[in-house]
Amino acid sequence: MNPIYGERAVRVHWIKPILENASDKRITRFRYIENSGREREYFWYREKGYMVVVEYINPNFALITGFCVDQSNHAYYMRKLQNKA
Repeated sequence: MNPIYGERAVRVHWIKPILENASDKRITRFRYIENSGREREYFWYREKGYMVVVEYINPNFALITGFCVDQSNHAYYMRKLQNKA
């Protein structure tokens, strides 16, 4: 990890390749309806512990976030995966 930028910033360049390769078997892709009612699509590169989240905002998709999935939040995202839309 780069001590100046942190894990998230070092991996930000992974967002585009993850989205472009969403059909790759290494990417777990699922939709989830948030408490707000908004439907978001998750792209989880589980091998590397990185998640990209997008939301359909008419007429396009908007990048919501990209972040590291670690021990502190892994169970939370596993529950979302299990309760996907």
